[in-house]
Amino acid sequence: MPSLTALLGLVATYGYVCLAGVVFVAAAGVPLPVQLLLIALGALSAQRGGPNFLLLGVVGAVTALGGDLVDYLLGRLGGRPALRWLLGRLGRSGDAGKNLRRVPFWRRSGLVILLTRFLLTPLGAPVSLLAGATRIPLPRFVSWDLLGEAIFVLGSLALGRLFGASLLRGGPITWAFWGAAAALTLLPLVIVRGVPAVLRRFSREGSATRPERHPSDPRRM
Repeated sequence: MPSLTALLGLVATYGYVCLAGVVFVAAAGVPLPVQLLLIALGALSAQRGGPNFLLLGVVGAVTALGGDLVDYLLGRLGGRPALRWLLGRLGRSGDAGKNLRRVPFWRRSGLVILLTRFLLTPLGAPVSLLAGATRIPLPRFVSWDLLGEAIFVLGSLALGRLFGASLLRGGPITWAFWGAAAALTLLPLVIVRGVPAVLRRFSREGSATRPERHPSDPRRM
């Protein structure tokens, strides 16, 4: 995986086009330190002759949406086979996919899409694939996805710009900031480990709420 220094060098050499390519590939699922890159670019945007903050935000959010749409379209084209495979990865059986919309977690698909763009980022690509495989309407996916990516990109850039002077001077504040940034980057990975268990729990609750009718039930008469 390319280091942050290497990515910064590429963006410094090739400009916004390179940034667009890096963000696009990362959004599609390739593990790259994109958040740290955006924080560093946000810090540079506060300097004379540095990149334009708003242009960084627009390029980052739009190209991130493009990468997410690749996964969405792959899921849509893959259909049921892709859905069964993804549910298996998340700890659900293939048959459960037929009733996916009855599970409370997936009824709030817009919120799920939003949160996996800027908080539970390791789940971003799988959720995009699931959104396509379960035929979530494209306008709905785009609206929630773009909002989440805008929060992620602009928030990361704003952090860098806010603490930019301290970061560029170095010292204890710099080490503390990058330590906190690394912790925030790793935190979603820790949270994601519990998501399959949550999905199974919601599935069991959904099954328990459906009453089973006995053959002698008078309501069937």
